[in-house]
Amino acid sequence: MKKILIALLAFLWVSTGMFAQPANSPRRDFWTADDPVFSVIATNGKIYLGGSFSAIGFGAAGGTTLSAEMGTPDLEMPTVTGTLNAAVSDGAGGWFVGGSFTAVGGTARNNLAHIRSDRTVTTSFNPNVNGPVHTLLLAGNVLYAGGAFTRFGVGAVAAPRTNLAALNPASGAVLALAPNPTGPVHALASFGSRLFIGGAFNQISSESRTNLAAIDAVTGAVTDWDPRPVGRVNAMAYANDELIVGGSFSAISGVARLNLAKVDPFTDTVSAWAPNPDGPVHAVLRAGSRIYVGGTFTNIASQPRRGFASLDPATGQNGFDFGVDGEVRTMASNGSRLFVGGAIHTFRRQPAFQRGGD
Repeated sequence: MKKILIALLAFLWVSTGMFAQPANSPRRDFWTADDPVFSVIATNGKIYLGGSFSAIGFGAAGGTTLSAEMGTPDLEMPTVTGTLNAAVSDGAGGWFVGGSFTAVGGTARNNLAHIRSDRTVTTSFNPNVNGPVHTLLLAGNVLYAGGAFTRFGVGAVAAPRTNLAALNPASGAVLALAPNPTGPVHALASFGSRLFIGGAFNQISSESRTNLAAIDAVTGAVTDWDPRPVGRVNAMAYANDELIVGGSFSAISGVARLNLAKVDPFTDTVSAWAPNPDGPVHAVLRAGSRIYVGGTFTNIASQPRRGFASLDPATGQNGFDFGVDGEVRTMASNGSRLFVGGAIHTFRRQPAFQRGGD
């Protein structure tokens, strides 16, 4: 069974006027370009394109799954009408997807949906969120959604939830948890009964917490853990009893750290690990013996790296230079391969889009 990965990428669709067929929408098995096409000629069974583009590939509006072996898109995935910000596997071949959208596969869905393993949209799962979803986390039998919203559902069944909610992943029903952080949530992580929440807020469950907090995942009670980063949190990863925090901050737990830090998940003590990237961090991932960091930076651990780095978990020093030129916003690993997505111009100094092998 092929392993697949949701690619959080938006591709530019070529105008339907290119296709000599009466369909009302573009063929999903046809190639598209990443920038304007100015001329098209069809001759001798071939189509020649001219324009100001640098790459062509299959169109995948909103997002799609890719074969982890070949990188080919799954053209049966339903089209997302809007922007896909987050995706998490349901553990059974399907996906929960969140973002800023109004439909999935032609079915009306506001900002949160479930796609089954047969690539159809689950009709019974319709939380109907009134604002964008930035991050999703499936922990046990609870789906957590973070973003910039105030309500799930409409009318008599509406449930007020501000920027963070817990849902039943089977039905989409909103659970009792309602910490209501005062600003948008961009990152979630969990360990045991603790839920770590990162974003741009100054209160949660009516307790003063700045941009990063830990709550009881069942009751919503805020723990004593309070690192108070000076700036926004964009990404988190929990591994080996460490919480790796990335974002746009200058200090955390009162210690100077630029955009990236390791924090003890129980005492909020900051470790000596200090790569100090010179720009915002959008994604962090612990995979194998490395910590991978993606963002909008040009220097990290006192060495030039553009948008992507592989760091030693103990020393914070750079490893292999992947030759990335661009902005990395999402990463995933299937154990043997590393997948990197974003606004990437080159990877391993070759034109993107490419798959990164670990």
